[in-house]
Amino acid sequence: MTTKHPLIGIDLGTTTCSMSYVDHAQRPMTLVNFEGQLTTPSALLIEGQQVVVGEEAKRASTSHPEGYVECFKRFMGEDLYPEMIDGRTFRPEFLSALMLARLKQDAVRQLGEEHRSVITVPAYFDESRRRATRDAGEIAGLKVIDILNEPTAAAICYAYRTDQLGHPGEKEIERLLVYDLGGGTFDTTILEIERGQEYRTIATEGEVRLGGYDWDTRLRDLLAEQFHQKTGINPLESPYGRVEFMRLAQDTKHSLTLRGKVSKPCSFEGKREVLETTQEDFERITADLLDRSKQTTEMLLDNTKLSWDEIDTVLLAGGSTRMPMVSKMLTELTGKPPVDSVSRDESVAHGAAIYASLLSDHGNIRVVNVNAHSLRILGVNKQGARVADLLIPKNTALPAKMVKVYPVAKVGQTSISVNVLEGESDDPRICEEIGTVRVDDLPTFTEQRVRVAVQLKYQEDGRVNVAASARHPEQLSKEIKKVRATLEPKHGMSRHEIRKAQRELETFEIV
Repeated sequence: MTTKHPLIGIDLGTTTCSMSYVDHAQRPMTLVNFEGQLTTPSALLIEGQQVVVGEEAKRASTSHPEGYVECFKRFMGEDLYPEMIDGRTFRPEFLSALMLARLKQDAVRQLGEEHRSVITVPAYFDESRRRATRDAGEIAGLKVIDILNEPTAAAICYAYRTDQLGHPGEKEIERLLVYDLGGGTFDTTILEIERGQEYRTIATEGEVRLGGYDWDTRLRDLLAEQFHQKTGINPLESPYGRVEFMRLAQDTKHSLTLRGKVSKPCSFEGKREVLETTQEDFERITADLLDRSKQTTEMLLDNTKLSWDEIDTVLLAGGSTRMPMVSKMLTELTGKPPVDSVSRDESVAHGAAIYASLLSDHGNIRVVNVNAHSLRILGVNKQGARVADLLIPKNTALPAKMVKVYPVAKVGQTSISVNVLEGESDDPRICEEIGTVRVDDLPTFTEQRVRVAVQLKYQEDGRVNVAASARHPEQLSKEIKKVRATLEPKHGMSRHEIRKAQRELETFEIV
């Protein structure tokens, strides 16, 4: 199951990252980081050309709050991280690449110079976010052989832990609901595991900006308000105070997973107070967040036409599922207690490593994903209004492709452009534009308009690629020739920008 240089499974999380590989005994093993820990906080402290990563960045965050950044994964797929960092602007891909470069150093130290990896992403990530994740890996010097959905990785780890990989269990097919609440994203996914060899996603729903960070922010605001009432000082008015009270909130949240009432000492601007929080208070101020995840999970079940009795196992993934309110809600909703037999910090990286190792050995494992968003193209209806024409509905098994045939606008035209969107509405203003397909070198006819067949395909990893051919003006089934088609992403990086980012990353000292 292993190769000379083990492939690495990387859980590139919003709040923490972890790495794993499969050893010679075919066991997934977590790589420890430079501090000897199993996980590395997704935190950076940038000061000039020096970047401090992980726990040390968090510890030093109050010394230079203007250079501290976390939860940048939430902005993957966008052109820029929305705030200045150390007086500069950065792309989310570059911030993630700095994180991955530090992880790569840990992998090289323990496994050698092999850099092939599988990186996991939330199942609900759209095409632009998936592309950005691959680009971040390339900037960091990793060879990303695949992108794997986090719930699928967790299911693979679960199957391994329950001795299903290669060993038939009691059931031919086990149906799982994976509830994955990470630091910044939320997925709820239904999968079927067939004897540990096939992992078929039935459907997925989620939110790319719902996670533990939101719970932390609510708790930070509650603690800051308490401090304000007692001292007259609002700590959220300064960058230092916002960083300090976020750390206090995270520490308090962790304590509340074990105790119903927590008291924490706090010192800020010469004032010292003891702030008290109860589990009841925490659940009250975050009830709407939990309810959003519940409604999404209920919608997922409705879309699949399944009942809770048809779900065999509820599996938790993501560190934020440690909050007692999550298990309580899911038990009440599903009628069955969630499984807690796999590490919520390591399961995704372990599953990615197992998947990578089986891929490298041409194993029998088969993963079937679905697209989390419908693929559409921008068109015009008979009334002349712009519409988002549906090509591939969401939750279609991948790979999937669709062909749309267009006439060019005028005789002699040699190129066309087609806007590609993702979303669930016929209104293009509500959908997300992912890019433009440009078709060039079309043949021309003297008196007739050539037809163009544009093929859009979702690959197994959720990425989109395109192809095109010229068709005869009167015989649409007759292909004249293949023509060049490229998808120019709206938000992604060009090859030139990726190479420039690689050179820029080399100027940073990453510690």
